[in-house]
Amino acid sequence: MDRCKSVSSARAPKKSSGPMGNEFFPLGAKGGREDSKKGVTSKGNSLVPDRKREATTSASNTSKKAKLMRFDEMFGFPIHGSWDQYAIDCETTELITIINEICNQLDDNALRVLCGSVKHLMEPYARSKFDYVLYLGLLYLSKLQPTAFSHDILTSALLYLLRREVNIKIKQSPCSQAIASNLLTKAYCDKMNWPEHFMRIYIEDAINERIWTDNDLCAPFIKNICSVFKTNIPPNCTMQFEPSVFGVSTSQQHRDMPLSLEDDSGDGSSNTIESIGFGIDAESPYFVLNRFSDTEAVVEKMVIDAIKDQLNKRQQTDWYTRNFLKFLCSTAGLSEVRYLSITRLELWIHNAKLIKHAQQLLYYICFNIKETIQKDHEVLANLVKIRLKAKPSLNMFLLCIKELITLQPNVLKLILKLVVQNELSNTRNPNNMGMIATMFQVSPDQSSHNLAEIYKEFLLQREDCLRTLRVFLRELLRVLRYDMNILKFCKSFMNDKSDLMEQVERSEFKDRIFHSMVDIICLCMLLSVSPQIREACILLRSNKEMKNNPLLLNFYTQMSQIQLEAVSWMYETVPNLFKIQCLEYSQALHKILLLDSPEQYSRCDQWPSEPERGTILRIVSETPVLEDTLLRIILIGITKDIPLTVPETIDVIMMVIKRAASMRTLNYPAIQANKYDVIDFLFNMVEYHYPENITLPLGYIPPKFAITVLYWKAWIIMLMISAHNPSTFGAFCWKHYPTMKSLIEMCITNQFIEQNAGKEELQMVSLEREQILQLESYLAAQTSQAIITEENAILISQLMLMDPMGQARRIPNNVLEQVKGLNKTLKLGYLLCRCRRPDLLLDIIQRQGTTKSMPWLSDLVQSSEGDFSHLPVQCLCEFMLFNANFVNDEHSRDGELVCYLRNLIMEEQAHKTTVCEVLDYIFRRLSSTVQQSRNAAINGLKIIFKDNTNQNDWLLKSIPQIPCFQEALSFIIPQLRSACQVENSPLLIMSYIQFVAAHTINDGVIDMLDHVIDMAQLIVERSTMFQHIIPATGDLLLEYNSSSLAEYQFQTLKCLFVMFNNYIIRLREHQEPYEWTEYPDLLMVQFEDGAQLPLHLNIIHAFIILLTQSSSQMPESLPILDYWFPLGRRPPVGFLPNMPHEAVQLLPDWLKLKMIRSSVDRLIEAALLDLSPDQIVLFVQNFGTPVVSMSKLLALLDHAVNEELELVKNAILNKAYLAQLIEIQQKRGAKNGHFTVKALELYSHSQTVPDHPKQINTVLNLLNFEKNMQLITRTTSFYQGTKEIEDVIGNLLKASPYSYKSTSQFRRLLHHLLNRDLCLSKNRSELIISHLKMGWLCLMRVIDKYKHYISQQTTSQ
Repeated sequence: MDRCKSVSSARAPKKSSGPMGNEFFPLGAKGGREDSKKGVTSKGNSLVPDRKREATTSASNTSKKAKLMRFDEMFGFPIHGSWDQYAIDCETTELITIINEICNQLDDNALRVLCGSVKHLMEPYARSKFDYVLYLGLLYLSKLQPTAFSHDILTSALLYLLRREVNIKIKQSPCSQAIASNLLTKAYCDKMNWPEHFMRIYIEDAINERIWTDNDLCAPFIKNICSVFKTNIPPNCTMQFEPSVFGVSTSQQHRDMPLSLEDDSGDGSSNTIESIGFGIDAESPYFVLNRFSDTEAVVEKMVIDAIKDQLNKRQQTDWYTRNFLKFLCSTAGLSEVRYLSITRLELWIHNAKLIKHAQQLLYYICFNIKETIQKDHEVLANLVKIRLKAKPSLNMFLLCIKELITLQPNVLKLILKLVVQNELSNTRNPNNMGMIATMFQVSPDQSSHNLAEIYKEFLLQREDCLRTLRVFLRELLRVLRYDMNILKFCKSFMNDKSDLMEQVERSEFKDRIFHSMVDIICLCMLLSVSPQIREACILLRSNKEMKNNPLLLNFYTQMSQIQLEAVSWMYETVPNLFKIQCLEYSQALHKILLLDSPEQYSRCDQWPSEPERGTILRIVSETPVLEDTLLRIILIGITKDIPLTVPETIDVIMMVIKRAASMRTLNYPAIQANKYDVIDFLFNMVEYHYPENITLPLGYIPPKFAITVLYWKAWIIMLMISAHNPSTFGAFCWKHYPTMKSLIEMCITNQFIEQNAGKEELQMVSLEREQILQLESYLAAQTSQAIITEENAILISQLMLMDPMGQARRIPNNVLEQVKGLNKTLKLGYLLCRCRRPDLLLDIIQRQGTTKSMPWLSDLVQSSEGDFSHLPVQCLCEFMLFNANFVNDEHSRDGELVCYLRNLIMEEQAHKTTVCEVLDYIFRRLSSTVQQSRNAAINGLKIIFKDNTNQNDWLLKSIPQIPCFQEALSFIIPQLRSACQVENSPLLIMSYIQFVAAHTINDGVIDMLDHVIDMAQLIVERSTMFQHIIPATGDLLLEYNSSSLAEYQFQTLKCLFVMFNNYIIRLREHQEPYEWTEYPDLLMVQFEDGAQLPLHLNIIHAFIILLTQSSSQMPESLPILDYWFPLGRRPPVGFLPNMPHEAVQLLPDWLKLKMIRSSVDRLIEAALLDLSPDQIVLFVQNFGTPVVSMSKLLALLDHAVNEELELVKNAILNKAYLAQLIEIQQKRGAKNGHFTVKALELYSHSQTVPDHPKQINTVLNLLNFEKNMQLITRTTSFYQGTKEIEDVIGNLLKASPYSYKSTSQFRRLLHHLLNRDLCLSKNRSELIISHLKMGWLCLMRVIDKYKHYISQQTTSQ
């Protein structure tokens, strides 16, 4: 009750009082205070006297300084120093009541209570603990009504807590300043313009003790004040310092004092200031604003004056404090502050106590420099002059430079220019090279560009500074460890778009500038040779370095680009800008292209030194030449405004190309030229142009002439370009220029033989002389009036007709010698051999022929430097095939070649296309019509696949094991089919057939058609060879297949049956319409099952010939036999595809005769169908017909005589011969024919002159057999049989119990005996043919003995 009365008594006077004046006075009686004292609870009694005393003391002190604390009214409100007298003492619990009462209106009594609450915040920290009720009450009130604290009395009170002298005298709690600053922030958060006194309070504390500036809890207030400075704060990850310049970290003292608010309950619970919060989101980006936008100039002046005052007071370095440097960091956003700081920064960095903060200040300065502010240019000028010795400080300094360039790229040129100027001055900074290295590290391209611009500025000076610039550039490359974009430097240095070019044009030292620029360009080329490049080139020349070193490739790219830029500069800029004379231009061009003497490149400063001069120049000069570089040089020569003659240009091009062609690296194009404009330009340069002042006769058009010397130099240039671009430039020249084709062929074959003038060449020379004489006569008619003849003509020896695409001209001997020398030194032929599209080497081999190409081809293979990959595989195969009989694995080169081809075919990783090319080239030789070529191919394949047998395992076993066998089949199969048409070895043909049949079984009908057609051609057209690749008829009948040859023949016949049977099956399954018009003699065959199949006539004949060999022991033949000749039905009928109603004869007479001679009954019956009388007579008169077939023929003849007697008579030409034949056939066992003999009255000589039947039969059989064997006897006359074979056969014939009814049985028996002897032979490696020939010779000798024996028997009878 007393407390309430005291409050009401305190408010009563306010209601009756008038308006307040400028000052406030304490109101109320003394009793009021005493009443209030009595109402205090016992818990707070101990604190009341202390508060009263402190209040009395502070009131007395502030009353003395009341007048000094007033501020001008321009701040927006009056600041009163007597606020403490206006305050009333009250308990903190009364604040809660006041908060409830002033929610709607702030009256005078509430102001007094609030001032008293603020006054309680000033209590010394050591005398009381935290009064959390007071803290929470003030903070809660700031949330409810923040404008209450914007009142002038409360603002004065809160600012008083932040004053420096107050904080020095009274050791306040850190929470007091935090609460005061945040209450001010909350009160003025909605106001854009804060009072300037806020800034004064901040400056006062920030420069001096920083009591509350470094407090994290004051951060919202401090950030809003400092936002006017617009200082960019470096990221924390870059600068890690303990102290903070914006109050973002609390000092150690504050961190050691936990701000906990404990209640009196004693339960141990606590509330911290952080947990309470101030009602302000300090992290919100919109909260921090520029609060002095209208008074920025005043604030800046206030800050500058304070800094200058500190700088003037403290002349010595030791008097500066860290807090002052922190304040400079916070205000580094002001350009004047940066300038004032940079002037003293070097001294502060050298002070051990200030070094960290000085480094931080340096970083803030660099982070806030603006390129657009002129004052910062002075800052940069002072910045680059800072000299630091300690390595940590230097590293920090360079880090700041790096950040500065990263943030402000436009200041790079200014900094670099300042550093270079300082480096070239007498007072150079030892940190210059470090700064330049940092710039090149941050922005290498832009730094190179800026350095080039600076160099041009130095060249424009009156003094000649070339030597200094050379030394500096060398030193810079050394510091950068040659990690500089020299190409960018050269491009910018020669760029004519800069404003400096205008100054160059007006300069009186134009010639000196030109020569200096040429010298610096050459210096850049030489400086491109780093120690690593030099070492790599030395290793490359000694063949110890890999040829695709990326370091070397980058070097070559850079050098070729610099060379291109230099030549472009000479072509585009120099003639117009410098306007120099012819001699000087030629010397400069030679120097830029590194064609000058070595002394010219070190004349200024003697670098490179003499020992290393030659090495560096060789490395730099042996670099690639770009196509654009060649075009620029050519354009220099043909442009009239440029003082360089055409002969000089041609010589320059030759020297440049010749030097580039001597490069060691093969994986980088030494001479790049894919545009054919080079050819046209070259021939335009060598063309002869008569003087322009000469007028030729009307109507006369002179032919195109070329200057002979230049003409052949142009061909040599094109030859060197073609060698390095064979697939593009070389292929074009090979195709369109016969002269170039001759030169390329000479280089590849290495045969530079003097050419004899042919008929066409002589005619061309004669025409050429006449036209040159005519032109020279016209020219002389208008000059000397002399009569021109061949004796006094000058142009005859200097000119020639220019027709580069015409016939190849005879190459002069001196040109041949020159090309020969270039081919030897530059390996032009070696480079041309590597071309695959087109394959020039293969073209020459195929065009010249094998025999002619081998001499130089052998040298080419032998001279390849251990690597065969650069030669086409066809070349290697040709070399191996040519020397197949002499290849020796012990010979290192032959062994390497064989191993290379073997590995190429058998390796899993081998390129499939290459393997197919190898096999295709070798297998193509198998179908050659020259036996020597076929044998070479077989021997080569045996060498590659290590086949020493005679069983052709290289084909049947080794070839299917190669990794890319399936891809190679498409190349192998056609060649083997073609080989079957020309090969004379039955064993090889049988192997080819078995291979084709085994690997084409799953082919489609289109592919299988090609296989069957080729096999049919073999069967039909090579009947003799066909008889040697199939088993004899006796083998099939007697089931005798024990010999390896007969088994091989049996398998071959099986393969043929399988191939033809599969073809019929595929053909029947084929549903698409037939479009095989490219095959002649195509017939549609109608089978019994209704199928109509298109078959080639040869295939039809081949089917039937194969069926003549069918038997029960050949099950593969039965399906074909049943389909073609079904049992009890007629054979198929054929007709033309476009005339389906006209039948075509499928079985000609020769084929019917084969069918009749076969042992297949269905074939015999089919052949005997619908035979005419003349056919019957013809077939009866043929030899070799079996007895069964002859009996059927005689029966048909009897039937024909009975039905068509006249036709039979007309068909018989010699009755006696026919009668004799019928008699012999009947004696062989043939039936029928008696009716024919009787009806036609056929009587032979034997019927009129009786002979001994047995003798006649035996003699006739022997004579017939001897007649058939005469051919074999002639071919085997040089063989001699063994006595053992003769005795065995003779004894067998004499003592044999068997009776031989016919010659065929006799031949079959002897054949089996020979085969049996072959199987028993000891020498298995002997050729089968030799055995057969020896056997036939023995047989003929036995026959001679048998004939002698029979003659003796006849004589005795």
